[in-house]
Amino acid sequence: MSRSVIVLGQHRSGTSAIAGILHHLGIPMGTPGNIESATHYVDGWPAFPSNPYGQFEDNDFVKIFNDGHGAWECPVWWTYSEETGQAAKDLVRKREYDHELWGLKTPQLCYTLMYLLDYLKDPVVIAIRRGFDDMVASLAKRSDYPIPVAQHIQSLYYSLYRGTKVKVKGRGVPLLELEFEAVLEFPYIATGKIMDFINIPLSMTLLDKAADSIQRAH
Repeated sequence: MSRSVIVLGQHRSGTSAIAGILHHLGIPMGTPGNIESATHYVDGWPAFPSNPYGQFEDNDFVKIFNDGHGAWECPVWWTYSEETGQAAKDLVRKREYDHELWGLKTPQLCYTLMYLLDYLKDPVVIAIRRGFDDMVASLAKRSDYPIPVAQHIQSLYYSLYRGTKVKVKGRGVPLLELEFEAVLEFPYIATGKIMDFINIPLSMTLLDKAADSIQRAH
């Protein structure tokens, strides 16, 4: 049975850091895509000044979510069409057919995981959280938004993030919760927890490689 590792978190909460750890542990994170605004690429993945060591978002899933829910800044999160659901289900099946273990990261999962869980055979979820004011400031800086606009967006995602975690727990899906600040301060401990959580045998080579991706980025 194919296992999926889902990274759940708001914009600017540290999802790229966690996805980077998974990538450096050898877990396929999907289709990188070719994004015009990328300034460079890391292992084939688009990177930006705000994510200089890679964003690691599956472009195929992101496109489905964009088409089905609209712009990430103000998504139509409370509903989705039959076509969106089927497209997401089909892509899940493709990922599960291609990989025994695979990962998925996009902040859109704060609202799309609520139905994506129905399609995943063996999901586990890594939830990353960060101080609200820090996420607001980071989003405002990255997107050049006024602070009130960034606060509005993050408030919406905060409610969706919390609601999705409740559903994950209610479904009995294994959940690992991490603090962004602790990941930055103790990358080896965080990486070790992730390896143990998804049952990757301890390897100092893998541990060093994945933890170093955090140290280099921060």
